[in-house]
Amino acid sequence: MASKRNHLRYSFSLPFSLYWYTGDRQATSKTFTAAAGKNKGGDLISGKRFEAGVDIGATKTALALFDAGTMLAQARYRTDVTLNAQETIAMLAQQLAQLAAQHGGHLSAIGIGAPSDIDYAHCYIRNTTNIPGLAACDLRQALQAYFGPIPIAADNDANTAALAEYRYGAGRGTEDMIYSTISTGIGGGLILNGKVYRGSHDYAGEIGHMIATPGIGVRCGRGHQGCFESYCGGANLYKHVQLRLAAGEQTMMTQWSAAENIDGKTWLRAWQAGDAMAQALLEQTGNYLGLLYYNLYQVLNLDRFVLGGGLTAFGEPLFNQIRAAFRRFAGTEAPAVSFFPAVLGEKAGLIGAHLLLAEKK
Repeated sequence: MASKRNHLRYSFSLPFSLYWYTGDRQATSKTFTAAAGKNKGGDLISGKRFEAGVDIGATKTALALFDAGTMLAQARYRTDVTLNAQETIAMLAQQLAQLAAQHGGHLSAIGIGAPSDIDYAHCYIRNTTNIPGLAACDLRQALQAYFGPIPIAADNDANTAALAEYRYGAGRGTEDMIYSTISTGIGGGLILNGKVYRGSHDYAGEIGHMIATPGIGVRCGRGHQGCFESYCGGANLYKHVQLRLAAGEQTMMTQWSAAENIDGKTWLRAWQAGDAMAQALLEQTGNYLGLLYYNLYQVLNLDRFVLGGGLTAFGEPLFNQIRAAFRRFAGTEAPAVSFFPAVLGEKAGLIGAHLLLAEKK
């Protein structure tokens, strides 16, 4: 089947501009009614109408302006996870309005990706583990209070990244694929028959919480014991280091960091230096990911896996480990399955968030 593609084109004409939140909560009380054509003081807002893409993360929030499918400008600021929903949305609205004004226009639509359990039809965040202040937040209602009745779309950030990679990245040329994040956690976005598959309750793609070893192993941040994220997610790395230290293994990682603070960068540094524990952890991660992707292949018969996230910085050694493990389980029954690195990087979330607006039309 020929691959369907959105007609939008994406080019990147401006470098990042940085607008960091300084911690001045008084700034969050500022209001905007850009979509209605007036700011707080009642002055008429003129200029271009931009659409925005937003990628909300636990450490930073990235923004981009789009005009006729072209990404014109980007910005980012630190996500303050101590803020409540009202303060978080106020800060986001301020940053969006500021970016649009700096480029001579205002906003006509906003698409958002967030690491959250989201009711896609209603733009409602049911739960978000790493940004607790956004739980039970109606994004559409909250943002329309600032910008008027403009279109608002929101989805889980793995789905937005999957959509972007499918349309413009490593997923081009196929109608069925999975985008998997290998980072702090293990997530997934499913593209089936050329469309994002969200499931009955918009919860599809939570592949990291599939169980690998029932009742055995460490627990992930949600309390699941033996799930794939508990073995492969960067947030649980230190737990496996501690277990190996208790068993008598040694590692240079503890020379650079306390065991409970070891992260992916420390792990990569040790692996590059030839550290035996770091190598063993890479093999463990690749083996469990290979098993995870084999299980998904059996259920969905997907032939393309696009892998992104911070831990893909290990490059081909990790990919080769995943491929080898997958082949051990699959034998000769899945000859055409391919594993590709994501190519859009941090822009995937922004592009995918903007593409949500086209889905809603």
